[in-house]
Amino acid sequence: GHPSPPNTPPAPPPLAGSPRPPPLLGSSGKVSQPPAPPGAGGTRSRGPTFAQQSPPEPRDSVDSVPPPPPGRSSGKEKFLPMGAVSPSPSPGGSLSKPPPPHASAKAQLALTTDAGADEGAPQASPVGGVGGEAQTESAVGKKIFLSADEKQSPTELRQRQEQAAKMRELESSLEEYEWENYVQEHFLRHRRGVVGSNQSVSELASFSSKPWKKSVLKKSDAVLIKQFQIFRKVMEYMGDVGNQAQDIATLQMLLEIGERYANLNNEIFATIIKQVQSNPSLESEILGWELLCACACAFLPTEPLMPYLRSICAKQRFESSAIGALAFRTWQRILPTEQPARSCHLTVEQLEEIKKAFVPGKVFGVPLEGVLRKEFIEANPFAPTVVNDFSQQDHVPRIVQLLAQCVYLLNGLQTQGIFRLAADGDSVSYFRAEVESGDYGVLEHTIEVNMKPPRDPPLFGAYSALREPNEPADLLKYWLRKLEPPLIDYPFYDEAIGAARAGDLEGAKEVFNKLPPAHRATLRFLCTFLREIAKMREVNMMDSHNIALVIAPNILRNPSNDALLFARNADYEKRFLILLIDACDQL
Repeated sequence: GHPSPPNTPPAPPPLAGSPRPPPLLGSSGKVSQPPAPPGAGGTRSRGPTFAQQSPPEPRDSVDSVPPPPPGRSSGKEKFLPMGAVSPSPSPGGSLSKPPPPHASAKAQLALTTDAGADEGAPQASPVGGVGGEAQTESAVGKKIFLSADEKQSPTELRQRQEQAAKMRELESSLEEYEWENYVQEHFLRHRRGVVGSNQSVSELASFSSKPWKKSVLKKSDAVLIKQFQIFRKVMEYMGDVGNQAQDIATLQMLLEIGERYANLNNEIFATIIKQVQSNPSLESEILGWELLCACACAFLPTEPLMPYLRSICAKQRFESSAIGALAFRTWQRILPTEQPARSCHLTVEQLEEIKKAFVPGKVFGVPLEGVLRKEFIEANPFAPTVVNDFSQQDHVPRIVQLLAQCVYLLNGLQTQGIFRLAADGDSVSYFRAEVESGDYGVLEHTIEVNMKPPRDPPLFGAYSALREPNEPADLLKYWLRKLEPPLIDYPFYDEAIGAARAGDLEGAKEVFNKLPPAHRATLRFLCTFLREIAKMREVNMMDSHNIALVIAPNILRNPSNDALLFARNADYEKRFLILLIDACDQL
């Protein structure tokens, strides 16, 4: 269903006399050749490539910014536009600490040759970031900040790709496990009334408004079922019988039964799964998923139920809802990992927190924190970590960092009308569809193709690459426009307009400091990047006023539907962003 890839001519050769990067030694000691830029035939002109244009001149304001200090981020680091990354969550859920200064110095030397890349480079966390900023020289001596994946060794990247392939294989294997097939084979048939007919498979597999007195499964212990009344306890917690839903005593009783009587584990899980299927009440269904998640954290089902539970969770784990969040947490707990997570009892308060931490299935049109969680999971598909437990303090989404670096490497800072002039619509639609699900291969390949010196061997050869700076610029604008809520959330809109109307920088900074941590970090990164573009205004014709004119409506959205108010505030929205861009060093 993706649009067809755009037709692009092959990149022309570099201009005569243009500086060339030093040869890159591969592991065999031979000079490696840079990968050929992607592209197929076509007649439409794409404009000059990065190799044809002279790179931007060095700027002290970028090169003199020190790396962030060791330890936890204070939120005051300057997020640089050329792929600088913030501290990243480790598999255990904590922020990885940057290497000491001497390690970063070694890393700078190691990154100039392929032989030392694996040994000397700082170890990156699974999402791709490291603490200290490793730098390398480009063909003209300009220091550029490496992308997240450039900071990982080829071995680490291939391990990540292998994990992704393993996850796709698991998901494919679960397609054959349909819940009704399990019900037909393992559920105990119940008759309607005294002499009624047997229930159909669809009736057995879905929600029941009345508790069953007998067991759900054929092989369950009938004596224990009658003693504990598991079906009724499940319905009590879900609020379908009794007077108190989400009762902590009922939850604890079910968890204790499952831990003490392992032969009843599948009975408990099968009952809960049945009750969340075709449930007419959304509130009851959410409580059923709460119970399913809590049980999965305390004990696990066994074969043959396990693959069916995985299949059910896999289908709903990327829903942007409380059910999606609970399904994802359950999915994490039942993944076939070598070291499964430890058993634990979740409280009702913890379950409430989990419901807020859903992992969306896409990176456009979802909350910023959801994008961060998705990027973490894409990099750690088999991590048993609780996604909402890792700190998101001062994180900038990788998609923003990668798009900014693509603009830079494609010479966007010297492109007239960057962010104002649109790229080819078909190209942008194609690349947007590629990135939508969280696969950034096309962005990583663009960086690899244009990075000097190129990587040996190429890691993303199967992907096409962006060829014009307006393409990643349009993608970045689209991501900002679809972010919900916007980067400057609706409750702060009036205060931001007031600061802009008064030309009050301190008021603008006060609005900035009230934003959630991830929003502050991303806005700081964006403003720093936009300022670098504005510094080249004599070349790109985009000063801070022109930039704010096209970017401000995407990050500061009027919550009112009043057309007159919308028009009146448009200029103040622009002024507010100008304040932040001009004072980004103070944010």
